[in-house]
Amino acid sequence: MIARQAFAVAQHWVGGTIHANRFYSGVELGTQSQPFRAVNSANRFAWDGAQIKIRAGSYPETLMFSKRLTVLADEGPVTVGR
Repeated sequence: MIARQAFAVAQHWVGGTIHANRFYSGVELGTQSQPFRAVNSANRFAWDGAQIKIRAGSYPETLMFSKRLTVLADEGPVTVGR
């Protein structure tokens, strides 16, 4: 099961965008239909040159971006921090 999910995610990410939406409940794959709930999860999954699209809202997390990323707000403002 895990290997199959990893393969599906790898196929999706060739040139794709990683999605985060704290209001999502379900299996988290970082896709548009199954986003990560935490920006930290999207950041850990990301690679240099990746794009992270964060759904509008407040994300009470502490994180540090250490890769070259494009970070976009989706559907309104995004606040990350405690």
